[in-house]
Amino acid sequence: MTNFPIEYFGPHHADVIEVIEFALSGRVAAGIWRDPASSSIELVDSLAAIDEHSAVVPEVGENEIDWRDFLEYQRAPLVFSKRDNVSAAKWEQIERRLANQFNEVERDFERLIHWMPDGPRRLAACILYDCAYARAVCGRESKFWELVFEGFLLGGVPVGWVGRWPDGALRVYVLARENSTRDA
Repeated sequence: MTNFPIEYFGPHHADVIEVIEFALSGRVAAGIWRDPASSSIELVDSLAAIDEHSAVVPEVGENEIDWRDFLEYQRAPLVFSKRDNVSAAKWEQIERRLANQFNEVERDFERLIHWMPDGPRRLAACILYDCAYARAVCGRESKFWELVFEGFLLGGVPVGWVGRWPDGALRVYVLARENSTRDA
């Protein structure tokens, strides 16, 4: 268990700690731990399904964008809303603390998901950081980032979105059941 002072990661400290503890638990990409609670998650077990450039339609009437751009699209409201409830100096401190913590997590990803291609592996570490960042900003209020964190909790790695946002499904790569590190 991590040992940080109360409010170290801001007003939603406990929510952030849950993400950090999970990231350090060794359970990242460890296989299917439970079935998805949400019908907005599609599990895939083929490395061919990992496509950083898979197309997403963010909103009705908008053009398709790729998975990386869609993540940026989901990050933007966090960046612009964060200053509403905490001072700029406090946010800079929280961002530094999160970045320092997730530098350690990214190193662990080299070991935990070494089999995944380099680009998606690095992106996965960034996505898990974004889950913690979203919780620092708004607790558990972000439907998208909570869904993404659920994908990690399943023992998978979020790798894309299928369909139009918000009606589609998060694509989560999980090791094939026969290759999973968890007994069935």
